[in-house]
Amino acid sequence: MRFLLKLFLFVGLILGTTSCATYRIDVTGYLDPARPLSLVPGKTIFVVQNPEADNPLLEREVASKIARLLKEKGYPASPTENADFHLVFRYGIGRGPLYTGFISRPQDIRAYDPYSKTWYYETVYRYEPYSIQYLTRSLSIRVIDAHKLRESGQTEVVWAGDTVSEGESRDLRIVIDYLLVTAFDYFGKDTGRTVQTTLTPTDPRVIRLRENR
Repeated sequence: MRFLLKLFLFVGLILGTTSCATYRIDVTGYLDPARPLSLVPGKTIFVVQNPEADNPLLEREVASKIARLLKEKGYPASPTENADFHLVFRYGIGRGPLYTGFISRPQDIRAYDPYSKTWYYETVYRYEPYSIQYLTRSLSIRVIDAHKLRESGQTEVVWAGDTVSEGESRDLRIVIDYLLVTAFDYFGKDTGRTVQTTLTPTDPRVIRLRENR
């Protein structure tokens, strides 16, 4: 038991995390410099679902959450034929980095003192290897000019957002909430670089997003 506790603390120190319930997320937003003011609150958006999604129920759930977040940001939903923009999204999970190292494991051994002719116990430390396989959870969002798409069939992206998190959890249905909240923190903005943030399960935005799932 002591070994498992030390392993957890040691790995947490190495990976720079203070809690297994903390999600570290990277987000990058790209805005079309030729149209910096086109995607503003008040514009209508149609959320496009992938009809060939592996899990259509999860696809519908994610699309519903995106629509709720858009509404909170001031972008009302609209049928595809009247929308100012279309929003397409893609999410997934894959193999991430493998973290390896060594952990010092204490072990009590029985030893003999020839001078006092007595037995006693002393603690020695053995170094054992460990490895932790991380997963990469990602969410990509693209906002497309719906007017141009209807008129000419041309797909013109006005905003793109890429959100990534690495961790041990493979429950994408849970992790997607953190990716969505972070992505919409920067919706319609050009971050200029990758921005790193952290969220916890007690974040009120995450809790609110999970209501009425």
